[in-house]
Amino acid sequence: MSDVFSSVVKRQLRIERFIESLSLDLIKKCQTGDRQIIRLLTDFTDNAGARDLASLQRGGVGSALGRTLVKALTGVVADQSKSITESLTETLPDLSERESRYMSELMELKKSPPSESTSPIFIAANVNLLFNRHRVRLFSHLMNAAAEGKDLVKTVRGTKQYQRKDGIFVQRDQHLKATTDVLVHKAVMDTRKKVYKVSGVSMVRWLATLDLRTCPTCASRDGQLFELNHSPNHPHPKCRCIIIPNTANIERPAVSDERSVKDIPPSERKDKITRTKVSFKEWFDGLDKEDQRDWLGKTRFDLYRKGRLTIDQMIAGDGRLLRLDEL
Repeated sequence: MSDVFSSVVKRQLRIERFIESLSLDLIKKCQTGDRQIIRLLTDFTDNAGARDLASLQRGGVGSALGRTLVKALTGVVADQSKSITESLTETLPDLSERESRYMSELMELKKSPPSESTSPIFIAANVNLLFNRHRVRLFSHLMNAAAEGKDLVKTVRGTKQYQRKDGIFVQRDQHLKATTDVLVHKAVMDTRKKVYKVSGVSMVRWLATLDLRTCPTCASRDGQLFELNHSPNHPHPKCRCIIIPNTANIERPAVSDERSVKDIPPSERKDKITRTKVSFKEWFDGLDKEDQRDWLGKTRFDLYRKGRLTIDQMIAGDGRLLRLDEL
C-alpha cells in the first residue's frame, strides 16, 4: 500500500501544477474583458460631466451616460463569467477521465469506471458567485471613487507604484485561482473515490502533509479513518491532503519548517527533514517549543503546553478553527 501512497503523492504534485497552469490560462481569458472595462471607463471619464459623475455614485441613475456605462460594465463581467464557466465545463471532465485511468491502473483494475464528472450546474454556480461578487466590488469602488473625485481607471486597474496590486482585477484573479483550485480538487477527489469504490475499498485514511504549513483542520484529520462514502472533501484551497485505502504505518517525510523544501537551503535540510510513521499530532508533540508556538500562536500554545488544549479541540464540528473566545 506504500506504493499507492507514494504514487498518489506524486500525482497530487502534478495536479497542483495543473491547477497553477489552468488558473493562469483562465486569468488570461479575463484580460480581454479587463481591457474593455478600462476603455469604457476611459471614455466615460473623457465625456462625463458633474451630473454623470453624480449619477455613477447612484449606480447610473439620473444620467444616460451613467446608465450606459453601468449596463456595458455589467455585460462585460457577465461575458467573463460565461467564458470561464465554458472553459471549466470543458476542462474538468477531461481531467476526471485522465484521473480515472491513472487511478484504475494504480489500483490494478482491468477497466477504468466511468469518470465522476463535476456537474456543470455546480461549476456555473461557483463561477457565477465569483463574478457576481466581482461585479459588486467593481461598482462599489467606482461609486466611492466618483464620490471622492478619484481617478476611475486607477481605482479599478490599480497603480504602477503597487504593481496593480491595489486594483480589483488582482483581487478577482486571486479569487479565480481559489475557485479553480476548489473545482479541480473536487473533480479529482470524486474520481478517486469512485475508483476506490469499484476496487472494493470501504474505508480510507486521511493523510495531511507533515510540515508547519499544514492548517489545524487538516492536522486534526491526519491519520483518521473515514467511510469512503462519507469522507470529507478538501476544506480549503491549496489543500495538500490525500485519501488512500485504509492502511497504517506509512513512512513519509516530515519538515519542521514553514518553508517549502525547495526554499530551505541544502545546508539546513538535514536538521529540518526527517521521515516518520507517526501522525501529525504525534509528530507535532516532538517539535521544538519555538516551532510549536509559531504554528499555534501564543495563547493556543500556552493552553497546549499546559495540557488544556489538543489540536482536535481547536477545531469546530464544521471543520473550522475555533476563535480564541470559543476555546
